[in-house]
Amino acid sequence: MAVPARHGEASDEAHGARAIIPDIEMGLVYDPAFRDAPVHYGTFGGLADFFGRDMAAHRHDRFYQLHFIETGHLELRLDDVAYAMDGPLFFLTPPSVPHAFRSDPSAAGHVITVAQQLVWRLFDDDPTLARRHLTEPRCIALGGPEGRHRARELSRLFGLLRREVEGHRLGAGAAMEALTRLILIAACRLLETPLQVPAGRRHDLMALRRFHELVERHFAEHWTLRRYAGELHMTEARLTDLCNRLTGRSPKRVVLERLALEARRFLAFSRLSVNEIAGAMGFEDVAYFCRFFKRSQGSTPSDYRASVAKNPGKVQ
Repeated sequence: MAVPARHGEASDEAHGARAIIPDIEMGLVYDPAFRDAPVHYGTFGGLADFFGRDMAAHRHDRFYQLHFIETGHLELRLDDVAYAMDGPLFFLTPPSVPHAFRSDPSAAGHVITVAQQLVWRLFDDDPTLARRHLTEPRCIALGGPEGRHRARELSRLFGLLRREVEGHRLGAGAAMEALTRLILIAACRLLETPLQVPAGRRHDLMALRRFHELVERHFAEHWTLRRYAGELHMTEARLTDLCNRLTGRSPKRVVLERLALEARRFLAFSRLSVNEIAGAMGFEDVAYFCRFFKRSQGSTPSDYRASVAKNPGKVQ
């Protein structure tokens, strides 16, 4: 996969450009009592009172965030997809995914922010779950009989979690972690029927997770597949087989899709020029970046930015 890059510069530039979309660490900005905790809980109303009902685009690096809105209206944007719906609803934001939302004064619910290590541990411990269940940002309306049943289940779990946070009782930390795991499992069930994975595939799942972690750290450096495979101590053929079997996508496609996603984020959420975005993402030639974006998205970067400004996404 030959993509021109500025060797030695891409990582620093990409890091600086991504800072345009602020990274909010809840344990530092909102609640110092949870600075080193793997789980932070807050009511949606309490967070809205602190940050405002019109929350500008932001991200949570190294943390997953789950919102369960029980009542009220919410206008939400996850990456380049927009939603407008009434509670009850659930939405998931994986690490580093930009999101913004506006809620009416009656919107109420619960929010947990979970360290990615705790989430990954869940998948390591249970081979019937695959990490892809919580990979993509999702928003789901909980209407109809089945949706209302799922909403009641989430309401009970979040209610118990809130009691532990506010009660400061013996073993509260362990109880919070246990309840968080139950909420994450409920989220997996809500988002997709769990993937049945034979015990012998656990090693493959862990290798796939390591590949995704490497891609997340190095996609803007345009590593070759040979380098990714070398870091994983496997051949390119083995890496290709692993990705195709477990994700239905080639490793090259995984990397290119991550590049395209970051490009869309910059175009949608930043005011950087196309030339600056190309440089921040490690492309030495802006024309090459434009051709890459046109091939992957079907439009030029400028046309994509203009379309997002006119219609920020698909309303669901």
